[in-house]
Amino acid sequence: MSKIDSTLSRLKAEYPELTPGHIRLMQFYSNPALAGPRITPELAALVRHLFTDEEAEVAQHLEIGRGRDTGYVARHAHRPLDEVEKILARLADEKRALLSLEPENKPKNYRLMPLMPGTFEMALMEGKEDEWHKEFGRLYDVLYNTGYIKEVLNVPVPFARFIPVEQTIEAAPMAIPSDRLAEMIKSTKSLALGVCVCRQARNWEGHDQDLPRETCLTLGSLAEFMITRGIMRRTDQSEAIEIKRRANEAGLATLSINVNFDNPNFSCSCCGDCCVALRSLTQFNTPGIVAPPHFLPIREVKTCTQCQKCVKRCPTKAHVLSDKKWTFKKERCIGCGLCASSCPTKSMTMQPVKNYRRPPADYLRFGLNLGRHIFPGYIKYVLREKKLTFR
Repeated sequence: MSKIDSTLSRLKAEYPELTPGHIRLMQFYSNPALAGPRITPELAALVRHLFTDEEAEVAQHLEIGRGRDTGYVARHAHRPLDEVEKILARLADEKRALLSLEPENKPKNYRLMPLMPGTFEMALMEGKEDEWHKEFGRLYDVLYNTGYIKEVLNVPVPFARFIPVEQTIEAAPMAIPSDRLAEMIKSTKSLALGVCVCRQARNWEGHDQDLPRETCLTLGSLAEFMITRGIMRRTDQSEAIEIKRRANEAGLATLSINVNFDNPNFSCSCCGDCCVALRSLTQFNTPGIVAPPHFLPIREVKTCTQCQKCVKRCPTKAHVLSDKKWTFKKERCIGCGLCASSCPTKSMTMQPVKNYRRPPADYLRFGLNLGRHIFPGYIKYVLREKKLTFR
């Protein structure tokens, strides 16, 4: 018996409620090259919810690297073409569990996506309030709370960076365009707005329901993609800037992909209780997916009244006040500037970090940089499973 066959047999015995299709999909999502968790009962429950038996039987024939059309899937699943078309359309357009693309002069094709980032965001960004999406959000939160992110992020993986509140760096000569969200927004005509998926998932459990939720912004070609598929709505520069301003006023920290500002990008504003990037720091104390900040807060001791507004505002608990003694945990700071913007005596200012490493210039360099960090974890997976795959 081959290694793959024995692995499938073992997983079938451990998870008898799952079909072979579910098991193969679970193996796909667990790949650390895709920042996936180990195979656990929590992952099994999420995959079981994502796909019905019929859907799993069809979806198991999809990949991430190569899109497959309905004809290909129908042949491999040994099912009628019209039946497969309906299943794939439901998974892509209703559940958002698959990515569908329509290349010019070619048939529509479908792909699997990583769990996060990927399926988690696509499934929740529309803001649907039906029971299926609520249960999906709950099950993902249960999986996240297992702490799998600690293993995935055992080394820094600088996928995202936080952008300082603009008023805190207005006079900073060292600020670059990527530090200024308004400049990023004004540099593109295509803008789309959607629901913050982290807050959507956690709001169903009663976290910060009064804070803004429509705070996720995409820019450039990515925005057109999301608008065309009905996942996000079109917005303009003035509304986008105003929404981000209100998000900062509400105490939400703003992040973007860690790439130069003139690339297609996204920017979400979220809180420390909900954001998966921030929770990797606050809940699991890992290096996380956050790039080192360009600016850090400096406190003027003489004018500080120890009002604790910086302590309450900080989404990563980098500011601590105990026994009237203020402590700053530099390793937790993301450089969001919420502490400085809320300081009533202006005792907290944002100052540039020496030897700051700018975001990658484009997505090629961004991908190479991520790969450099992810590759060691993937090798550990290969050695553990004795299986090489980028399926």
